[in-house]
Amino acid sequence: PTEQTPLARVQSIVFPRTFEDPSVFDDVNSAPSKAVEWLASSAFLSSFDDNEILRRYALATFYYSTDGDNWTTRTGWLANQSECSWFIAVPPACNGNRVFANLFLGQNNLQGSLPKDLALLSNSLETINIRGSDSPFGLSNSEGSLTGTIPTEYGLLTRLRSFNLRGNDIEGGIPEEMRS
Repeated sequence: PTEQTPLARVQSIVFPRTFEDPSVFDDVNSAPSKAVEWLASSAFLSSFDDNEILRRYALATFYYSTDGDNWTTRTGWLANQSECSWFIAVPPACNGNRVFANLFLGQNNLQGSLPKDLALLSNSLETINIRGSDSPFGLSNSEGSLTGTIPTEYGLLTRLRSFNLRGNDIEGGIPEEMRS
């Protein structure tokens, strides 16, 4: 039996579970494609189990979807160390089982849209707090803001207890799938 390449291993774990249309992976500049490539290039990939690969893929997709290279603070994001040590405005990033649970970035110049595949963190994500750049009059401002809609797939985030996107340019409301 031939050993899988790192890219083939990541694809075999991510592709059957992604909420994205498969064609998104044909675009090498898409956030999901960049996340797969980043993960496949990790020096520590062989030490990650399938769940850790999915978590890191979901978080990397979030990073690329929200222009992570231009966040105000991005310390540790996409580094080889545990995602528990990646920057979070209000720590801890991980729960007592050392699984990523708190996406609390506050006002951190995130721009872009929320990726569907953040829903892959359905068994752990408890907090999403991403504030946009509020204008002085309480109106949203497209600079430093998320845009688009909240993916219906976020209804799968059954452990989610806190959800705050104040100050962003999100269209529509909270999807019905999240209201249970």
